[in-house]
Amino acid sequence: MEVEVRAASALDRERVAAFLREQGYPHLIDEQDRHFIAERERQVIAAVRLSRAQSALVLRGMRVRKDCQRQGVGRRLLALVAREIDAEPCYCLPYSWLVSFYGEAGFSRISAEEAPAFLAARYARYVAGGQDVIVMRRSSAGTLASEEAAAFNDYHGTALQRDEIRNGLILGLMARAVKEKAADIAYWSLGRPGACAIKTGNRSIVLGALDRAECRNLAELTAHLRYPGVVGLELTASWFCERARELGAHFGEPVPQQLWSLSEPPRYPGAEGFAHPVTSEHTALAVQWLIAFLREAVPEDPMPERAELERLAGDGRFLLWIDGGRPVSIAGITRRLKSSATIAPVYTPPELRCRGYAGSVTAATVERIYAEGYRTACLYTDLRNPASNRCYANVGFRPVCEALHFYRRLEPDAAAADVRGNRTSLAVQRHDDDARQAERAESRT
Repeated sequence: MEVEVRAASALDRERVAAFLREQGYPHLIDEQDRHFIAERERQVIAAVRLSRAQSALVLRGMRVRKDCQRQGVGRRLLALVAREIDAEPCYCLPYSWLVSFYGEAGFSRISAEEAPAFLAARYARYVAGGQDVIVMRRSSAGTLASEEAAAFNDYHGTALQRDEIRNGLILGLMARAVKEKAADIAYWSLGRPGACAIKTGNRSIVLGALDRAECRNLAELTAHLRYPGVVGLELTASWFCERARELGAHFGEPVPQQLWSLSEPPRYPGAEGFAHPVTSEHTALAVQWLIAFLREAVPEDPMPERAELERLAGDGRFLLWIDGGRPVSIAGITRRLKSSATIAPVYTPPELRCRGYAGSVTAATVERIYAEGYRTACLYTDLRNPASNRCYANVGFRPVCEALHFYRRLEPDAAAADVRGNRTSLAVQRHDDDARQAERAESRT
C-alpha cells in the first residue's frame, strides 16, 4: 500500500489533531503552525509540525503510528520537512536516542546555551521532569558556521580518517570549511559517523561513506536544490542519482574515475631534464597551462578567476619539468592531510606528450610529498584516458578504487525551449551560447 507524504492543508487540521491525540500528544494545535503528514489509504499514519516562537523555527510533535514504524515513513516525512525549512535554521528537542534519525536531515546536537532562551527553558523543564531529551539545530543550507563545521568534522572526521586515502576528497573539503571559515559550504549528516556529504560553492555534492539507503535519503533531502552534480566512490553516486532521477532530476553519463596511491619510491620514466619549482618568472606560463588543463580534463567544472589561478601558481605547490632549458610539464599538490597528499593537476602541452615528461614531473612531486613527511601520494585519473592511466601505473601508482562523477543536465522541456529561443538570428544565437556557457561556469562543479 502506497504511502503519500505531503504538507497538510487547512482542511486536514481536524484529522491531524485527532491523530495526534490518538498518539498521546496533548498539546493544542496553533493555527499558525505548519503540519506535514503521511497517509495510507486516506488515513493519517504520521505527522509533524513546524512551529514559530519568538522568531525561531521549531520542529515539534513527530509521531508515527506504531504499526507503521520502522518502515521509513518517519524518514520520508522528515526529508520533506527538511526541504521546506531549508531557508532558515530550525531547532528541535528530540529524545537522545533519536540523534541519528534527526541527523539524517542535517540536525546537529548543540548545547542548551546555544538555543534561543525560550527553548533552553523548555529543555530545562523537560529534563527536570525526567525526560531524556537533547537540543539539536539544523542550519540553513549553503552555510556552515565555523563552530558547526568543527562539530561536523569532530563527529564524522574520525570515521572517515580510518581510510584517509579513500576519503581524501571529502576530508580535504571538511578541513577547508574549518580553516578558511568558508561561508559557501553546505553539508548533510545522515546519522552515523562517516555517513555525510558536503558541497562547496557552485561545485558538485561530494559523498562520504554512505550506503544505498543513505544515498537515496540524501537525494530526497537535496531534491529542491540546483546542485551541479554529485561525485562519490564506487556505486554511491549511482545510488544517489537513481533516487534523484525518480524525483525528476536529469544527469549525463557519469565520468568514470580511478583513485591511485603510492607509498614506495617512484619510478622515473627516463626523460631528459630535471624538476624545478614554479617561480615568479613562470607564473604566466603556469596559469596558461592550468587553464588548458581545466578546459581539457574537466570542461564541465567552473573556471576559477584568473586572480585565483595566479595565487595558486605562486603559492609554492607546483613543480615544472625542465628539458633543454624550457618548461615542458607541470604538476602540483592540491591537498595535504594527516599522512597523505594528493597530486593535481598534471599537465603537458599536446605537442610535448609521449616523451615521459608527465611521469617525470609526477615522480618528482611524489618525492617532494615524501620529503614533507607524508607517507602516501594519491591522484585521480579519468578512466576514459588510457594513456594517463598507463603513465601513473608506470610511475608505481596502484589502483585503490573507482569513483563516478555525474553532472546535472537541463530538463528536456527547458533544453528544447533553449534551442527554440536560439533560432531567431545568428547574433542572438551567439549571445545565448555565451550566456549559457557563463551559466554553466557558475553552476557546475
